[in-house]
Amino acid sequence: MNDREWFATYLPHEIGTVLSLRNLSLEFIPDTLWERIQGVSVLDLSFNALTSIPDTLGLCTSLQELWLNNNGLTSLPTTFSNLGLTRLDVSYNNLSSLINVNSIIIDASHNNISEVDGLSANTCILNLTDNNLSDVSDSVCELPNLQVLNICNNEIVNIPSITARFNHKLSEFWY
Repeated sequence: MNDREWFATYLPHEIGTVLSLRNLSLEFIPDTLWERIQGVSVLDLSFNALTSIPDTLGLCTSLQELWLNNNGLTSLPTTFSNLGLTRLDVSYNNLSSLINVNSIIIDASHNNISEVDGLSANTCILNLTDNNLSDVSDSVCELPNLQVLNICNNEIVNIPSITARFNHKLSEFWY
């Protein structure tokens, strides 16, 4: 399927501020999608068969919420650091790392994540349940606005050493 066929099949003629392409068995997103969704603030691509996201999606600076959960993603574009998201859901994928993401709320549970680094200082809620973490990086412990951290069901054994590294008290810490 070429880009023209993809857009004709999946994009409505009128695109508002919320675009749901949820549960359509999508296997790819055209690189030029960002050109068509400049005014979209909520994009739902969840419950598809995506294994990658084009770097150009990081050009959608109007996005506030991005739902990529329940796909087969193995990595995220480096351009996601350009986005100023309120919410990013990448749960239930095959991610091995979470690096350079700019979002206030991040749900990255149920992946294969063993490395977390370069998150935005704006991050307030971080859900890393059911991953392959053996430790929590100093960069996470030093996030000034982090209030809620969930690291349940990981390979972490020394929780007291992690809690001692936080620069401030968390509202909720699940381990």
